[in-house]
Amino acid sequence: MTSALPRSIANVQQLDALLSYPPGYVVETMRNLDGDLLVLGVAGKMGPTLAMMAQRASIAAGSPRRVIGVARFSDPSQRQGLEAAGIETLRCDLLN
Repeated sequence: MTSALPRSIANVQQLDALLSYPPGYVVETMRNLDGDLLVLGVAGKMGPTLAMMAQRASIAAGSPRRVIGVARFSDPSQRQGLEAAGIETLRCDLLN
């Protein structure tokens, strides 16, 4: 992906790709971190793109790690999409 932003966004997939593209400082952060990453509420408004950005940044940094997303996953398609992107998921209600 180039640093230039498109003039318009054609579809949800393109929007998700733009939102989850890791800037250089995120890649550098992942390069300097040890261990895995746990994202609570990964099925919420920002969770999917945050988890995908972390996954992409870890790969770009040459520091592969487990990115684990935790949520209730009331919509099973969200869980499937995250797992397809290489993010491990755990189904859990944090209020229980």
